[in-house]
Amino acid sequence: VLTYVAELNKNKNQLLLIEMMDELKKYIKDIKLLLVGDGIYIKKYKNEVKKRNLQKNIIFLGKRKDIPEILAITDIYVASSIREGLPLNIMEAMYMNLPVVAYDNRGHRELVENKVNGYIVTSKKDLVEKVKILISDKNLRYDFGKKSKEKSSNYKSEKIIKQMEKIYMKYDN
Repeated sequence: VLTYVAELNKNKNQLLLIEMMDELKKYIKDIKLLLVGDGIYIKKYKNEVKKRNLQKNIIFLGKRKDIPEILAITDIYVASSIREGLPLNIMEAMYMNLPVVAYDNRGHRELVENKVNGYIVTSKKDLVEKVKILISDKNLRYDFGKKSKEKSSNYKSEKIIKQMEKIYMKYDN
């Protein structure tokens, strides 16, 4: 089970994940991609899924409030955004011990350390290859997930508040 939580729009680039699934289903018949979110591209993406006969592989869950429960049944978190700031969806996945395969952009590189807690990819071919590696290697998924959890502790609110206090105290004269 792969998951991506994001608004369905051009920037979040779910079309890349649909194309990825078209390739992956050739190797893993029962693979699933959960697309969580809503947006202006929902009709376009649903049509693309139908055109590629991926209705059994890609499930549109809409906007949800039970993200931790969805991530608990996820094996690999994927992110296809063209550009990002600091992606909270990846932070949530990392906190839930998930390995991450993310498209190369500044925000993703802030959180995903290539070959440490996941992979940063630059093409559909690379995305498919890295997901296949993680699917076939349970120990690697576990190791990346463990590193994700450790790295996510850097973004806990208490830690960020202390860092912000230090910054403000430095200029509070």
